[in-house]
Amino acid sequence: MNTPIKTIFLAASIAFSTSASAGIHSDEMSQCLATSVKPEDKTPLVQWIFTSIALQPDVVAMSSITDEQREAISKKAAEIFVTMVTVTCLNQTRKAIEQDGEVAIQQAFQVFSQVAGRGLFNDSKVISGLASVDKYFDEQKMVERLGLQP
Repeated sequence: MNTPIKTIFLAASIAFSTSASAGIHSDEMSQCLATSVKPEDKTPLVQWIFTSIALQPDVVAMSSITDEQREAISKKAAEIFVTMVTVTCLNQTRKAIEQDGEVAIQQAFQVFSQVAGRGLFNDSKVISGLASVDKYFDEQKMVERLGLQP
């Protein structure tokens, strides 16, 4: 399939959440959270996102994750989050809470979730799996009806 069409599809597939607007300190906290995940924390975060997504009713039957596994993974993700907002990014988090109130913690958790999601969706095998749908697109129909370049 044509590269522009594939690029549009992949961008839409990967962009699964939006950012909230906040003050400068919340932005600094978000930046700290987004850039401070330790390499050893990336696997548990990817596992947390996956086990959470696997709860969605349309896919739950496709997963064999036990409740015990999910709980252990969720506990590890919570430990990572708490460490990031209370140690790694403590100063930025405090300033963000002072400026924006408790909504700063909600933003922190949103950024934390996005970082974990990127770990899942930025993997080359996952990208390839997502892109495999392009072989089934009716490119001619898309070009004709959407005014795209062939």
